[in-house]
Amino acid sequence: MKKLSKKITLLAATLLAGGTLATPAVLAGETESVSAKTGSVSAQAGISGQSDISASFSATPFSATSSLNGESNIILTSGGGSVTVTDARGTGAGYALKVSATPLTRTGDKAKYYLTASNSSSVSVVGSTDSSDNPSVNSLSSVSLSDDENSSSSLKTITLATASNKGTTGSTHQGMGTFTIGLPTYSVTIPVNAYAGTYTSTITYSIDNTPS
Repeated sequence: MKKLSKKITLLAATLLAGGTLATPAVLAGETESVSAKTGSVSAQAGISGQSDISASFSATPFSATSSLNGESNIILTSGGGSVTVTDARGTGAGYALKVSATPLTRTGDKAKYYLTASNSSSVSVVGSTDSSDNPSVNSLSSVSLSDDENSSSSLKTITLATASNKGTTGSTHQGMGTFTIGLPTYSVTIPVNAYAGTYTSTITYSIDNTPS
């Protein structure tokens, strides 16, 4: 009996030693502890811009009539409207909205009459653009479109609005997005001794790709 008992004891010891070589089973009601692991990936978004500025003009033509009375000059006022400017280039380069006009002339008449511009500095936001990024609109009050009314070569271009982010290192977004800018009204003085007839002029609006 002693010899048999010894064999049984050795078998039990062997089984216990073998069990320590494997992962212990998790019993019902117990949890296994697992070390937390973290990881990271990079995120990158590519945004492309348009090649140029786009604009939609809704300018009111200068159209006015009156009659000579032989006693006083005639002052005619007309024009106005708006332009919607979209800058989706994504460069922040800015732009400048300008206007120029040829003198009012009558066929066969050497007299030239020059327009003056006035506005109310209006600008409004279109869509989701932030109003804090509005272009700067110049306030005009009877600004002549000529420096010298005796010379057609002295016609000048007036800047109506500008958007500039120069030197801001990307901290501002002026003019980036879509904005509607009010256009000026124009007036002209026709002297008491003018010839009767139809006088014509061409008002030209332009947008420079960089502010002036």
